[in-house]
Amino acid sequence: MIPGRILLGVALTLGLAGCGSLPRFRTLPCGGVDAGEGGGPPAIQIAASGERSTTIDVLTYNIEGLQWPARSGRGRDLAAIGRVLRDLRAAGTAPDVVLFQEVFSRAAVRGVVATGYPSLASGPSRTRRSVYSQDDRLPGRARLAKGELGVRLMSSGLVIASRFAITGVARDPYSRRACAGFDCLSNKGVVLATLAVPGVPEGIDIANTHMNARKASKVAPARHRAAHRAQTRELEAFLAARRTPSRPMILGGDFNMRRSPARFDDFRLHHPFGLVHEYCQARAACAVSLSWDGDAPWLDTQDLQFFAQGTRVRIVPVAVRAMFDGAPGSPKLSDHDGLLVRYRLSWTGDAPRGGDCARIAEPREAGSPAAGQADGPTAAPTGDRSAPTRYDRRVTPLRRLLRDHPALAAWLVVVALAMKILVPGGFMPVVANGVLTIQLCAGAGPSPLATATSQTTHAAMPGMTHDPEKTQHAGREMPCAFSGLTTAGLAAADPVLLALAIAFVIATVFRVATPVVARAPEFLRPPLRGPPVRG
Repeated sequence: MIPGRILLGVALTLGLAGCGSLPRFRTLPCGGVDAGEGGGPPAIQIAASGERSTTIDVLTYNIEGLQWPARSGRGRDLAAIGRVLRDLRAAGTAPDVVLFQEVFSRAAVRGVVATGYPSLASGPSRTRRSVYSQDDRLPGRARLAKGELGVRLMSSGLVIASRFAITGVARDPYSRRACAGFDCLSNKGVVLATLAVPGVPEGIDIANTHMNARKASKVAPARHRAAHRAQTRELEAFLAARRTPSRPMILGGDFNMRRSPARFDDFRLHHPFGLVHEYCQARAACAVSLSWDGDAPWLDTQDLQFFAQGTRVRIVPVAVRAMFDGAPGSPKLSDHDGLLVRYRLSWTGDAPRGGDCARIAEPREAGSPAAGQADGPTAAPTGDRSAPTRYDRRVTPLRRLLRDHPALAAWLVVVALAMKILVPGGFMPVVANGVLTIQLCAGAGPSPLATATSQTTHAAMPGMTHDPEKTQHAGREMPCAFSGLTTAGLAAADPVLLALAIAFVIATVFRVATPVVARAPEFLRPPLRGPPVRG
């Protein structure tokens, strides 16, 4: 019998293989705004003091876009999410920016694209590696049965949709050691997009993240709490390196800090930003259309939004309400409610316009740009190299997959070698004395297939009777026609040499070439000054 863990792994692999790739990057021309379906540039208000202001609506929404076997039957609700937001855009009442989480399945990707937002920026892909890893070790041991395979089966599931132009994108996944339990199957991380809001003198940084779960991770509390703590520090390092401090920033997503004061306190220690729930609870000027219970309503939800001030543009929340919560006109289509926040952006009238507004191409998925720079497109190679052949298009991605995921390569080798143990040799037909017998092919020769009464199953075939006087075939053993198919790779090979060859292949997969760093030659030029001369 095949162990349950193997069956679980096969089910996860087959089911999660149906996960779709994140939407491709797209954006409006620089300074553009989605005005084709009831929208238009945001209205700029001018006060008597000369202060100018405008508002933008930001929605954070976990759409529960998981694939079987984690979820099933989600296609209809995910399509409805796309239709609702598209209809709101047509009426001019849709959020200006939407932060999506759990965009894993193909149905979830189709739902996000169907919203029709002209600018989309996705989070880390499945194969992207972390640049800001803290290299923290989690307590306990990694458990394969809990999804800690060392291989990511899904992307980050993060998408930022906007009706404004996107002028810069940065993204990074949380490291391999900063995950616990089944969360390790997805490449969770953070994506940061800079939006050019017409009329605002500075770009707006919008960050979207999804952090490690608690009970859903199915591991010990100490382990998933340590993973969340490590992700908190990696998020801090990412924002310190990629965010522009002069710009106002909004940080939203699924933080998985519900009913966990320890997680929340540690997060606020490293991210002392303004919290929308906290700000609006203490100020009557912020209209709240939510049912908040207790003194800390931010601990009653996973979905939060933080904000930080810029040097030229000030940002404050002025209204908070729920979307997709089951209210009339807002159907509940996920296990999360959407959190919609209206922000007021204000600046002085004589503030100079800041920030460049150059449209960027699709951000690359490889490499790590320098700190403070946005991801840019990889330059196309020059020279006489011809276009990629069919062989290159098929083999190169496989090589890259095995190189980036050595654990997966080792699993493939183990599974290939275990096939002879787990899978029988098959069945074969044998004709004897005019009777067709279905027998089990054991690998070296046919063996009878016994029924419940320990008798071989026979099926007589007309015209197949042999002449009993012709006994030239008597005494000859019928060879198993299919026995050689499973041993072709091991035939005529010395066991020691075969073991060495397999070990060499495994070592080649795990070997990582160490880059040679070019160092400047010493004493290339004489020193500018000589030693002092004593008189």
